[in-house]
Amino acid sequence: MRGLLLWLLLVGGAFWYTPSAARQLFFEKQREGEFVKFSYRYQGNTQRTEALGFVLSHEAIEASESMLLNNADLVRAANNFVLLEAKGRAAQRLAELQEEFEASIDEMQRSIAIFNGRIGGKIVSMTLRNSKRLRLELSLSGENLLDIKVLSSVPGMKFTRNKQVLTAQLNADAKAIIAQTNASLPKEWRFVVVRETGETRFLLRKNKAIQDQGTRARANTTVSKSNARLRTRYEEHKQTLKEVKNFLEGNKERAKALIAETSRRLAETRKELIVEMKEEKSQFRAQHYLLRSKKNERRTLIDYPRIAQEALPRLDPVAQAFRESFEGKDEREQVATILHFFQNIPYNDLTKGKVRGFIGFAPPIEVIARNLGDCDSKTTAMMGILRLLLKDRSVALFLVPGHAFLGFEMKPQENDAFYTYQGKTYVLMEPTGPYVRPIGSLTESSAAHVQAGRIDEIFTLSPY
Repeated sequence: MRGLLLWLLLVGGAFWYTPSAARQLFFEKQREGEFVKFSYRYQGNTQRTEALGFVLSHEAIEASESMLLNNADLVRAANNFVLLEAKGRAAQRLAELQEEFEASIDEMQRSIAIFNGRIGGKIVSMTLRNSKRLRLELSLSGENLLDIKVLSSVPGMKFTRNKQVLTAQLNADAKAIIAQTNASLPKEWRFVVVRETGETRFLLRKNKAIQDQGTRARANTTVSKSNARLRTRYEEHKQTLKEVKNFLEGNKERAKALIAETSRRLAETRKELIVEMKEEKSQFRAQHYLLRSKKNERRTLIDYPRIAQEALPRLDPVAQAFRESFEGKDEREQVATILHFFQNIPYNDLTKGKVRGFIGFAPPIEVIARNLGDCDSKTTAMMGILRLLLKDRSVALFLVPGHAFLGFEMKPQENDAFYTYQGKTYVLMEPTGPYVRPIGSLTESSAAHVQAGRIDEIFTLSPY
């Protein structure tokens, strides 16, 4: 029921009154030394002619120009600036990490070479499973968020041992022992190497019976010595295999620790860069009067309340001129006078490069001094004027898709479009023009957005 009532009020506010085209009857500005004199004449919805005159210092106008904003381009500039700076730092930190990582790998390779040299052959080897280059990618993610991705994990390391080399060495030594043994025996005697339960030893092959006991005794002694030599060599072989195994396990643990530590530092570098980029973006936004949307952190918006607040000292001569024109007018009529003033300022969307320095938004003094503006520019300027004149009320800027309009804290009258936000009731109005609309009247599209709940953001200036 409440939604239906609000819809009827909104639709009623949008259509009960047929808007007329705004008529700015006269605009003139004239430089007088360090000041600029402005004169306006315009008509409200009652066809009453209003006049407004004031003087602004040239210094105040120039100061306002420092707030020139380009919403979309500034967001891209912020992203590109921060991204470029972060890439430079990322490259430097990665280079340091890469140097340490490669130094550790080289040290492991040297220790393997020394070990192989001591053993006597290429027994142990180490290979990287992928490129040993550490890489981070810094890019834009979504509309305005900066992201850092780890393109490649820290390279894995594979260790292998070449048992064939050790076996070949053992076999060569065994053949040498065989040759030496057979050379010392009678020709009719020959010894061969056999393996029993994994152990190599000599056995006597009797080509014919040995009758001479002395000869037999000498042959058995030779066999025993040869078997002892071979057994010793085999024990050395087993000990070498054990050393190789222990060396491999130790290097695997070193590699595992290196990979874990490098991965941790790579992840830490990524986190540090993200924090730094967020801080730099925050500083960039503050410097250029931008802020992050409360509803969608991927959106960067103009900081309308801050711009309006900082413009108050420069807007004071304009507010004083309005105050002098309010004689005999009640509060609603005063608000209407201000509303119609901004509706009569010629509309310019500020997006086609028609106006030097502006793309998408003009600060309050520039709207008045250049006599042009779009929806959010005019609404922000009117926020500032209302804040100076009616200090005990809140004023709000409503952002809907593609448009902005104003809400002022006051008691709604019959047919007024209004909106309740944070316990306060705001009567809605359209400062944009180019049509003169009364307080409480919204365009059809604005009313539809409010009714459907398509309010992107609400910015308020509280009483003081």
